[in-house]
Amino acid sequence: FRIEFRLPIVVSSSLAFTLRRALLPLCRGLGCPSVVGSAGYRWGSVSMASAAPAKYHGPPGQDPRELFEILQPPPVVSPGSSELQRFVERPVPAGHSKARALVHRDGDWHSSVHVWLVDPTHKLVLLQQRSSFKDTHPNLWDVSAAGHITSGGQPLETAVRETEEELGLPMHEQGGPQLQYLFTYACTVTGETQAHGAFVDNEFQYVYLVATPGLSQTLTTVSNTEVQAVRWVGTAELRQALERGDPELVPRDPAYIQRFFAMLPP
Repeated sequence: FRIEFRLPIVVSSSLAFTLRRALLPLCRGLGCPSVVGSAGYRWGSVSMASAAPAKYHGPPGQDPRELFEILQPPPVVSPGSSELQRFVERPVPAGHSKARALVHRDGDWHSSVHVWLVDPTHKLVLLQQRSSFKDTHPNLWDVSAAGHITSGGQPLETAVRETEEELGLPMHEQGGPQLQYLFTYACTVTGETQAHGAFVDNEFQYVYLVATPGLSQTLTTVSNTEVQAVRWVGTAELRQALERGDPELVPRDPAYIQRFFAMLPP
């Protein structure tokens, strides 16, 4: 016979290893040949049953197995109210992670980054057209660069990486574009796509700004399969389009729109 343990939540390999090691003396005392866990490792006579997951070969940024840290819902505005606070200082971890596909299916709270590129000289904002493969809002025009914060990731490092990967901006170079943190917004969006089905997207969105004079004259195209195209639009034009709910744009809450445009450079 053997001892088999399975955990109901996602844990790190190091924690799984510790649990297996703790169970090994018990296993030997009972005379069973192995302790079976949840990862593809061996330690002494502890054998692991499952193989490494197959490599993902689908569209970039859409791996349904990608792990997101689950966060607690934002607090309510007042005791007894069902209305949530939308501007949040510090989201609270729930203590576990889940796969991307399950998070968007179940509506778990998780986090992402938004990076808005602005050319203050010409009063322009950069928009990107999302890939047709996206599991939320495919083909719509959206924030300049964006991405989910995976388990163990940090907002700033994610914002830098997504801006470099999606737009090709050299964020790490000395004297290069600078990220300015604006706010964190708790957003709820529901929808459905033909490829992925229904989704409930509950996100804490860390919003950043890159304001670089003359940037619209140098950044005009991108070569990234997650982004179909980019275009610069007037600041006032974008605000009006968002406020009237232009169907070609990813929707934004009125509170998000008001806070964002109030914090742009004059």
